[in-house]
Amino acid sequence: MGAVRLLRGLVGCAASLVVLTGCVRADHDDLNLWMENERARQKPKLPVPHVPVVYQAPVYTRYDGLEPFSRQRLLQAATAESFKPVTSSSKSSVQATPPLEASPLAGMRLVGSLRRGGQRVALLRVNGLLYSVRVGDKLGQDQGRVSAITLSELVLHEVSIDLDGQSTERVVSLALVSEP
Repeated sequence: MGAVRLLRGLVGCAASLVVLTGCVRADHDDLNLWMENERARQKPKLPVPHVPVVYQAPVYTRYDGLEPFSRQRLLQAATAESFKPVTSSSKSSVQATPPLEASPLAGMRLVGSLRRGGQRVALLRVNGLLYSVRVGDKLGQDQGRVSAITLSELVLHEVSIDLDGQSTERVVSLALVSEP
C-alpha cells in the first residue's frame, strides 16, 4: 500500500516535469510582436497643464487711528453710547431690569461666599450663570436688598405690598446649597 502511494507520487512528479519542459522551449515571438504593436499604438493622453495665475498680495497701509483694543477706543465708545439720544426702540434696552432683580428668589441658589477687600461677597447661581453679590445689592422681584452675608447664608430685606395696599418689610434668607 505504501509502495503504491510512492509510485503514484513519482509518476505525478514526472508528468509535471514533462509539462513544464514543454513551456520552457516555446517561442513567443508572435506574442512579443503583438505587445510591441499595441505599445506603439497607445499614446498617453496627458491633460494640458493649467497655468497658475500670479497671486497679487494686497497692500496694507498703516492705520494711524486708535488701535482696535486700546483703552482710549473703549472709553470713546462708552462715552458715545452714553450720549446717544433715547429713542422709542432703545427705551426698552435702557429700562431693562438687571437679571438679579428680574429673577425670582426661588430660582436663585447660594453656592458660596468669599471675602474680597475686607467685605464678604456671596456667589449666586441664577439660570446657570454665576453672579457675585455684596451687601446693599438688589435681589429678587420684590425690591429686596442684601443686608448681611455670612459663610452659610445670605439675608435680605424685601418690601412687599399686601392685599390692602400696605407695604410691609420682611426678612428672607437664602441658605448655602451644595452643588454636585
